[in-house]
Amino acid sequence: MALVIPVEICDMVVDHIATVEKDYSLRDIFPYALELSARPELMSLRLVSRNYCAAASRQLFKHIVARTDSSSVRGRNPLQSIVKILRSEYAAHVRHLETGYNQWSSHYSETLDHDIQDLSGLLSPCLAQLFDLRVLKVAHDFGYFFPNHSPPLYIPMEDILRRLKYLALHVTAYTKKEGQRYWRTPVLPAHAALPNDLHAAHLFRLVELVPNLVALRIRSTDVIPFHTIHFSPLLHLTSLCLSRVLVTFDHFRALTNQCREHLKHIQLSLVELHSGGTWNAVLTQLTQLPHLVDVSISSCGYPATGPNASFAGSLPEPDNPRELETMNFADYDGLEALRQHVNANRVALGLIPFERMDYH
Repeated sequence: MALVIPVEICDMVVDHIATVEKDYSLRDIFPYALELSARPELMSLRLVSRNYCAAASRQLFKHIVARTDSSSVRGRNPLQSIVKILRSEYAAHVRHLETGYNQWSSHYSETLDHDIQDLSGLLSPCLAQLFDLRVLKVAHDFGYFFPNHSPPLYIPMEDILRRLKYLALHVTAYTKKEGQRYWRTPVLPAHAALPNDLHAAHLFRLVELVPNLVALRIRSTDVIPFHTIHFSPLLHLTSLCLSRVLVTFDHFRALTNQCREHLKHIQLSLVELHSGGTWNAVLTQLTQLPHLVDVSISSCGYPATGPNASFAGSLPEPDNPRELETMNFADYDGLEALRQHVNANRVALGLIPFERMDYH
């Protein structure tokens, strides 16, 4: 008689593989995220026995990645795999969906517009059937998700987004040469015709329609105006990750004050402070967050134009990044005050304090 491994043992093995044992990891911000390295092991475990298959499937199908890119074959939209999942027993496991269009190539795909329209057409009915979805990560052209003329199967994104808790939005194509840092990426004419900073309203509308967010990540290629977002008064973020956005002190202060009793994780990379104050003021403001335990500050500074242009620092060597790119030396006082505040919170919780180098 074949040995049957108990369900409890299978669950323990699978949980050990799927759990990232780090003091600070992606799972801390997006709790249903599955590390790429864990997928092959979980897929292999599904072949061992029925109990292992059931346990591993629950983890694998929690986090689904279905992106379109320049190598995708026309007529084989990755979201079609979501349709197959919706027709299976695994649909109940889906909590985290990554989708969108990744376009890092310097060659323009003639089918790009059709691919994205197909993607947006499939997305809303798919999301509507994922009743326990909590995380959505979307990349590229967000305007297609708010069509002027809706197809018959289209379900308003407003109705779908309300139940999300975690949202990550990535802009993946450069639309201008200005602002690119070390290695210039060619800007395709089709991208230049739709500047990211002028069309960011579509992306930000997605944020505004999710009133119950606890984690928000926005990452862009070109700098986009984060300070134009009108946040829901119900918003209580625990995690905020921003990269390549433009902020103002007043807008950022209002957001952190609103989430004061909840914010634990903040990651700021290549964030430019346009007006209203200095980075010293921003970082000092963050010391008022009583539960903040994880902070990453990387290459933040000031734009070359505008009220704070006089504080803009020179671009450091690519192999010597700085937390702050600034001519205002008082900004480093704010950074040190923030480090001390975060470390005091960490020590109180039994966590290892940050060293200065941990901020890179």
